[in-house]
Amino acid sequence: PERKQLVNVKVYPKGELSYTDPVYDPVKGWTVWAGPDSQLSVFSSQLSAKKYPYLYYESKLLDSEIKKPKTGWVVKPENMEQLFNEVLPKLGLNEKEKRDFMDYWLTKLPKSPYYFVGLVEKEQRDYLEALSVTPAPDTSIRFSLFFEMLDQPKDVEEPKIQTPARNGFTLVD
Repeated sequence: PERKQLVNVKVYPKGELSYTDPVYDPVKGWTVWAGPDSQLSVFSSQLSAKKYPYLYYESKLLDSEIKKPKTGWVVKPENMEQLFNEVLPKLGLNEKEKRDFMDYWLTKLPKSPYYFVGLVEKEQRDYLEALSVTPAPDTSIRFSLFFEMLDQPKDVEEPKIQTPARNGFTLVD
């Protein structure tokens, strides 16, 4: 947000949350102090504050709910960093967000000769992991990438990406 304020975030996955940081209250969600510096302060029951750079969650989604993307990119593992450097800014991430994303995913993917990296459609993303944010952000940047291991390359159409403009209170997920 443009000024320090309380923000409440609730996540509604089509499945279950398997890991959160900080701890997530399934009834109340997260309520944090958020400010222009992007630091989040979470208060514990002892009224002490702990700072977080972001709220983190992983969910186990029901396979029956997931629609595999049809558009994306096919890359060798050694070209994944280059793909991220090109695509993540187009999706709206700033330099710090891009680095955090890359630091995580470049170490988590299992070995494979090739990957299909698909861009999950926005409507699908919002359906699979619906969010409720109060107050509502002025700008919402939400996307998911779908990774599939491949033995050999295949032809896929690249998605058309419209880079979001950041205005006011911006949510990045």
